[in-house]
Amino acid sequence: MSMNRLFPFVLAIALTACNGQSGKQNNTMTDTTEVATALSAAGPTANPEAVKKNNAAVGMVVRTHFSNPDSLRTAVSLLDEAIAIDSACTLAYGNKIKFLMALKEKEKALETALEMDDIAVDDPVFLLSKGMLQEINGRNEAATQTYAQAAIVLAKNKDFINFTLALYLKDNKKYSLQEVEEKFGSTLDEEQRKQLEELLPQIYAQERGKLIEEMLGSPEE
Repeated sequence: MSMNRLFPFVLAIALTACNGQSGKQNNTMTDTTEVATALSAAGPTANPEAVKKNNAAVGMVVRTHFSNPDSLRTAVSLLDEAIAIDSACTLAYGNKIKFLMALKEKEKALETALEMDDIAVDDPVFLLSKGMLQEINGRNEAATQTYAQAAIVLAKNKDFINFTLALYLKDNKKYSLQEVEEKFGSTLDEEQRKQLEELLPQIYAQERGKLIEEMLGSPEE
């Protein structure tokens, strides 16, 4: 089971329209094509023109398999147009961040994430992604605070899988299953404990920087 299928992050390609429907908190391994629809703060149904530009940008990049910088830059421009039309289209922001990361423009990716603060301030998926972008840009203190925010919301949402990652990123400590459960504040059932037993070694086996790169979707060299 690959790590990038474990957590429902915003930073993934999603061939779906921008919308304001909340993602389901079901503690399951989420496919990356579902990621960008997980944000719950998108607001009302997106402008159709913004959706059209978002989907055109995604299609362009998918056709070239992320291998064409010119296509990626053109796609970013299309997403900027989508955001100008509908500033609450979280999907467009998420795809823009993904494409900027593919272009190795991590500073601009963080700037884009920070632009989402007002529309996704309490969304743990956004907070985790924002924290990782802050960390890879050297803003470690801010990242720790963002991870802490995410952990609080995830515990409240009973999302123990993403809580586990947020806890590790916040404290940079390899907690045991029992310690994670204690900090989560809720007793896990047998199936949840099995999932966590499988998850913890996968998180801890990777060097922290590599884990974050994989979660953010950074392309391999």
